[in-house]
Amino acid sequence: MATPEDFAALNRRVDRLETGLAEVRTRAESAETLARLADRDTGEIKASHASILRSMEALRLTQVEQGRALDNHTRILDHHSEVLEGHAQQLADIRSRLGVVNDGVIKIIGLLADRAS
Repeated sequence: MATPEDFAALNRRVDRLETGLAEVRTRAESAETLARLADRDTGEIKASHASILRSMEALRLTQVEQGRALDNHTRILDHHSEVLEGHAQQLADIRSRLGVVNDGVIKIIGLLADRAS
């Protein structure tokens, strides 16, 4: 037959089991809370990362567009430079011809002056 000490020992054992079970439940709840928080944080990090990647892609595309525009402007400037070089050569030719004409006009004026004297 069970004695009062046996019941007391059994009650203490039940109390220890209930305490242990409560600790396990608390740990499980804490683990669930941590898992939810980790999932939330991971989701926020992924969203932030995706946002950064979108921004970087937009910047890359902008740089590509700017590079194309710069290349186009460079080609236009090169063309204008060639045209201006042609005009400069034509101007030099005209100046050279004017110099010859001026020399001729001076000679003619000189000859006319000699005849007039």
